[in-house]
Amino acid sequence: MEETIRIKLFDNSTVKIFFLLLPFSYALTFNVGFPLKISEIALFILVLLLILKFKFTFPILETRIFSVLSIFILITLISTSINIFWEYPYQLQEYESRFGYKFDSILKFFYLLLAFFTFIICNNIFYLNEEKYVKYFLLGAFIASLYSWYLFLSGLLSLTPLLLPGMEEPQQLGTSMGIFIRSGTFKEGNYMGLFLVFSIILSFYLKKTRLAYFFIATLLTTFSSIALACTVLFLIGYYFKNFYNKKHLLRLIGVFIVLIVSFFLLLQTEDFKLLVVSKFTRGSGDISNVGEYSKVDRMNSALVGFKIGLENPILGVGLSNYSLHYKQFNEDIRFENIESKRIANNIYVEIFAETGVFGFLLFLYLLVHLFQQTKYDETGALRFGILVCLVYFFAFPTFTTLYIWAFFGLVSSLHARKNESYLH
Repeated sequence: MEETIRIKLFDNSTVKIFFLLLPFSYALTFNVGFPLKISEIALFILVLLLILKFKFTFPILETRIFSVLSIFILITLISTSINIFWEYPYQLQEYESRFGYKFDSILKFFYLLLAFFTFIICNNIFYLNEEKYVKYFLLGAFIASLYSWYLFLSGLLSLTPLLLPGMEEPQQLGTSMGIFIRSGTFKEGNYMGLFLVFSIILSFYLKKTRLAYFFIATLLTTFSSIALACTVLFLIGYYFKNFYNKKHLLRLIGVFIVLIVSFFLLLQTEDFKLLVVSKFTRGSGDISNVGEYSKVDRMNSALVGFKIGLENPILGVGLSNYSLHYKQFNEDIRFENIESKRIANNIYVEIFAETGVFGFLLFLYLLVHLFQQTKYDETGALRFGILVCLVYFFAFPTFTTLYIWAFFGLVSSLHARKNESYLH
């Protein structure tokens, strides 16, 4: 009877919709004051089913990691609640907010709860039907990638593309070849970039090599430097593990030759040097060009967040409150007159600044735990996937993005499939 309940709860059409539309975070949405995603509606239904059936079947999840995540959420709740009413001895920075600063903080905590449930539900889904729903994840990624190429080619041909419902002012980038929409089906190219990196990892995990290289090619449409760098790191690690022996040595050498030749060909273009290379080299500090501005701004934002965390080490300043304190701790005059909402653009700094040292350590514990679980993956794709994910987090806007926790749920389910004793 319990097995029937589990299949009904974690294997249904709503699950399929969730994975298929997971990459459509800022497309195919409903405007209810904020973009309500169809994948989120599907998740709400799954959460409701989970709550209704909770007393009959406890989620398949290690008690230890469930406890760690629960404590993390509790600390975050306390931090957010206190900081809603806390008064600081300096003037907080003002920025345009749709519903107010307090609501922003509460809304982000709500998204954290969604991330928590995404982790639990995906842990169960992948435990019971791993290959089936990884394929649905990849199918959604494939459809989103096709649309990203459509946007890219529209920019290349100087055509006005047809935007999907919910897409408002997609992120654009001007190059010598034209103006391109680089965000794909997400808000920014950075979001699309990490989603594609996960898609590449999962394609190799299922040994769908052709699909993996299609996603690698699609990365070009995002113009995301960190996504390209992390993909190269992943390929080096993955191919070295699987093809280091003499039998596959030529294939490994071939991959490296393609990467090196591609890099030097791209290096001949000013766009590549400006938008990519400049972000990884020591610059002049002149923020008049896009690449240099992005690099300097990210470094300064991380430094500001680190200072905020040091000043508020116990509980941080509360979720979504980084921007309120930015002006007080920013010492770079080049960024002192920015009135828009600021973000740390670094998940580690974001968590340290907004939840304090305890929240930060609990999050690190989760990452270490997930890395340990990858020893059960014989392909090595998930192990190197987690490693590049840790690198990507140094340049990613926020930790509450749902597809991150769906991927974490897959990795966490590895141990349960190897050891039935973790089945509650």
